[in-house]
Amino acid sequence: MRNELRQTAVLAWASFLDAARKPATLLTMTSGLMLILALPYMVLFKIGEQARIMRDACLSLQFLLGWLVAALAGAGALHDELRSGTAALALCKPVGRARFLLAKFLGLAMFVSLMTALFAEAVMISVRASMTQYLTDDRILLPALAAPGAAFGAAAVVNAMRNRSFVPLSLALMAVLMTAAFIFAASLPLRTLLGGVAAPQMDWRLAPACALLGLSALVACAMAFALSSRLSPPFTISIVALLSVTGLIGPALFGPAHGGGAIPAIAACLLPDFQAFWIADRLSAAGSAVTFADISISAAYAILYLTAWLCAGLFMFKHAKA
Repeated sequence: MRNELRQTAVLAWASFLDAARKPATLLTMTSGLMLILALPYMVLFKIGEQARIMRDACLSLQFLLGWLVAALAGAGALHDELRSGTAALALCKPVGRARFLLAKFLGLAMFVSLMTALFAEAVMISVRASMTQYLTDDRILLPALAAPGAAFGAAAVVNAMRNRSFVPLSLALMAVLMTAAFIFAASLPLRTLLGGVAAPQMDWRLAPACALLGLSALVACAMAFALSSRLSPPFTISIVALLSVTGLIGPALFGPAHGGGAIPAIAACLLPDFQAFWIADRLSAAGSAVTFADISISAAYAILYLTAWLCAGLFMFKHAKA
């Protein structure tokens, strides 16, 4: 039993490193972080509702870019292993296909969790930095904006001097520097503006909202991961995108307005309901918060849906030629 757990942990860590080594995932995630952090400088017309506009804009970017990074990470996970022969080498050892598949997805889940944490830090920093309609708090934004560049620069120096792998090292340094910038932003005292207007505090209600968006990215990753045993990454991402868009507009296509029926009900069950993870509208009311029931329902749906996709992926992987 201990040997099996050790093999699973080794395979999961290798899967995490494989996802972190992909330049596409690192560049897309870094671009998303920079875009979220730059939003307070880009959104000028806030019509007196800067908190709501910045919150919705940042969470929308996290949802879209988190989906893209997760799909990119999952689309090549099994396909690259099967094409390079790594899967056949691992399966020659006493490692079953089910354990191999589960360990690979655990590594991807670790990567998606790290991405979600970084995006959540960027979202909360940007929302707090947007003080009024025309002012932003540079004390909060500038350290976070400098974190990715400093991480890349330090990783390049270490790569040149010690011959260490650049991509995972830069990701690790960026995670450390972003966390340090977030702690610095959360610990800063409030700044009083002209006219006695106080700058906003850190909105901790965003943490569960960002976590639920991370679950939506994990669902997209599971869909891409399951399809990657049979399809190449471009086809996998295209199919996942089609299913995701159809799931987003599912209530308009298969809702009660169309009279119900067996076919719309089946389609509504099969398509991903990403709207179940969007709770930003509940944060608009003053004093409102995300309840434990909201998180539990969305988490239960995510677990059931991605488990179904993993079972489908296991069926396809068992009949794939390793």
